[in-house]
Amino acid sequence: MKKGQLLADLETPEVDQELLQSRAARGQAEAQMNLAKTSAQRWESLRKMDAVAQQETDEKSSGFTQGEAALASATANVHRLEQLESFKHIYAPFAGVITRRNTDIGALINAGNSGTNQELFVVAQINPIRVYVDVPEIYAPSVRHGVSATIELPSFPGQRFTGAVARSADAIDPATRTLRTEIDVPNRDGRLFPGSYAQVHFG
Repeated sequence: MKKGQLLADLETPEVDQELLQSRAARGQAEAQMNLAKTSAQRWESLRKMDAVAQQETDEKSSGFTQGEAALASATANVHRLEQLESFKHIYAPFAGVITRRNTDIGALINAGNSGTNQELFVVAQINPIRVYVDVPEIYAPSVRHGVSATIELPSFPGQRFTGAVARSADAIDPATRTLRTEIDVPNRDGRLFPGSYAQVHFG
């Protein structure tokens, strides 16, 4: 799976209908504004010839201003719904693999805070693969950024994979008296699987 790859398309008939209605409303607001603009310009010309009262001219000018505001409001509503429409397409946030799919075709997806929140997919990055280890407090001072580490897995007996310390919590967990440390291990061929248990040796 590549970054930006389409993972799912959601059907949103309610939002689709609202968007169509809002675009129609924007077209109507634009037509009314254009009419008000033409009317205001005509009355302004008549006012210069002293053929109409200033109050009537001001009313036409005010109608044009109100039309501009109505069009701006309708346009903003269209943009809001277009942004909502964009959420119907689910894209991969990074390159990796889908380790779990929690929905099927035709399933109802809850929006926002309505109903039970449920993630659609669990996506894992596999290159580099991140190894988390809780280092005992006595060894914590020697675990620093860039320190090399070798990884051994039961599924690959006799083989070692090399990585380096990427970051640590910089604090000892008071419950376990350990330092949570993250090691990045290159995994270009995808041999290492997320969720595996491993033994870690530093230095």
